Amino acid sequence: MVLFTGQNPPRLLITAHHLIVDGVSWRILLQDLTTAYRQTTDNQPIDLGPRTTPFPVWADHLADSARKGRFDDETEHWTSLTETPVDLPRDLDHPGNGPTASQHTVSSRLNAETTQALLLQAPQAFRTQVNDLLLAALTHVLTDWTGHEQLLINLEGHGREDLFDHMDLSRTVGWFTTMFPVALHHHPDWADQIKTTKEILRTLPHHGLGFGALRYLGTDQQRTALAGLPTPQISFNYLGRFDT
Repeated sequence: MVLFTGQNPPRLLITAHHLIVDGVSWRILLQDLTTAYRQTTDNQPIDLGPRTTPFPVWADHLADSARKGRFDDETEHWTSLTETPVDLPRDLDHPGNGPTASQHTVSSRLNAETTQALLLQAPQAFRTQVNDLLLAALTHVLTDWTGHEQLLINLEGHGREDLFDHMDLSRTVGWFTTMFPVALHHHPDWADQIKTTKEILRTLPHHGLGFGALRYLGTDQQRTALAGLPTPQISFNYLGRFDT
């Protein structure tokens, strides 16, 4: 942490390695800093509230649960993904100076009306969440493009799942992020596409956390089986809403 005082107002630079923070952790840190700053300027003692479960405690419980077979019943679900096509069209023999010679950056932005529809109206109409809608759109477009009926992607989650009693990760700083493969199906009708995508995501065991537990903490047989799965060529991560 470095405080630059030569500017008006002063600027505070904070850097942290990804090994100790994830996206949720940054929100927690900034909230704590804001709380401590306001308490200090009001001549009050700094009180950030009770401490939540430390990361090492959570990690030990997760490893112990994997050893005791808590995620064993998920093995069949994950190994069933071996038949899902993963190849996306790629230009491997582009002439010229290699791939960077034809590289372009494409940016897109939704206007206020469309953003309002995505965040409020559509989720209410389909009783779903924003990330479900985005994944439905991604699946619809990419399956049309590739000609496949299914799409295998890596889905990234916050990983702070409610697995253990008497554990609270709501204000714990650490890297809890999970990544796991998901097979999504094409539907020509947009309403069916959204409903099907929503149903697939709701049936994921433990919101995908078990995949990593089995892949890295499971038995030798489980680790070998999951290591042999096809590797998705595209990843999706919805960071959430930042209204402020």
